[in-house]
Amino acid sequence: MQIKFWGSRGSIPNSMTESVIRAKLVYALDSYQRQLSSGKLPDIEEFIDSLPFMIRSTYGSNTPCVEIKGGTEIIVCDAGTGIKELGSALLSDASSKNKVINLLLSHLHWDHIQGFPFFTPAYIQGYRIKIWSGHESFDQALQNQQMPPYFPVKMEDMGSTISFHRIHPGEPFNIGGIDILPEDQPHPGISFGYAFTQKNQKFVYSTDVELSYDDEELQKKFKAFYQDADVLIVDGQFNLADHLYTKQYWGHSSNLMTIEMALESNVKTLCLFHSEHTYDDLQLDKFYQDSIRYNSIYAPDNNMKILMAYDGLLI
Repeated sequence: MQIKFWGSRGSIPNSMTESVIRAKLVYALDSYQRQLSSGKLPDIEEFIDSLPFMIRSTYGSNTPCVEIKGGTEIIVCDAGTGIKELGSALLSDASSKNKVINLLLSHLHWDHIQGFPFFTPAYIQGYRIKIWSGHESFDQALQNQQMPPYFPVKMEDMGSTISFHRIHPGEPFNIGGIDILPEDQPHPGISFGYAFTQKNQKFVYSTDVELSYDDEELQKKFKAFYQDADVLIVDGQFNLADHLYTKQYWGHSSNLMTIEMALESNVKTLCLFHSEHTYDDLQLDKFYQDSIRYNSIYAPDNNMKILMAYDGLLI
């Protein structure tokens, strides 16, 4: 399976500000000047590649959207603002004849559905959009956001063929040769995680879940759900202090709790997802480095790899 991130922010999109761009430029130009002063004229491409990720690039601004390839049909998890760019990429891929797109929703909060009205393939005849969810009346929820006065185009006026498919936690189903197991998750209004397996490879998408130190039954349930995952994408929006003292029961997990849960579930690669919308690239990078440091302290000999999701990341 191939996993591509088109949106990885939580709650609301967060674009870069003037001050952040300026700070990146100051850092880069200062580094370039120091190399020049040493008598070396750096190659531009090599110099850019040598800069830290948070300087040369960005963790992105779009809300959740993750594409999964590997089966005979396209699978997409969530329809945050990242789905707009995914739609453009699908249309520009001239080699693709796949007109069936499966959209699996974790839940119906706005940051996970707000991009769908801007998903261009949904407007084109010949495309089939299958929308999957475990929530009652999810079709109505999606239709409502495209009703006046919220949006000028109703869902029934989009050109593609759109169908709705209800799933239930613990009941597996298959899309294009990939087995999928949905699981309900603690979050306001309930969210759904999905475990994907194909050819003995396992990938779990578990955003908007609040993992807790206090609930042993909940821990047991998610250790089984995450067990032996090759890749686990999981909500790690908060640091521990924020989660315990100001944002408990908001429906999101701390980075430390997700690391511990992943280690105890024998996860090979953990990808922190649904990143805090108030953090800029520099703050997110510190959050990421703190997570790596905690992983090495909590279990010094473990081999689990930790990634920080960003728009454009390919696994």
